[in-house]
Amino acid sequence: MSETRIIGTIGVDLGDGVTKVVYGTDFADVEYALIKVGHVLTLHVGNASPEALQELADAALELKAWRERQLASGERAA
Repeated sequence: MSETRIIGTIGVDLGDGVTKVVYGTDFADVEYALIKVGHVLTLHVGNASPEALQELADAALELKAWRERQLASGERAA
């Protein structure tokens, strides 16, 4: 993912929830796609390759499995 850029500050507690996909058209009539996480993080994915999006999906599944292992070993849910 050589085109990955961080714009602004990132700090999200996923316990806050509200993860959604947003599609739209900007002021220049250019289509966009976003993944919004909470109220402070937006991933702009309109220019991402299908492979980069698959890597993101795979990473999310890996984190989900990790969290499920934590909870199964007795850690309390947030």
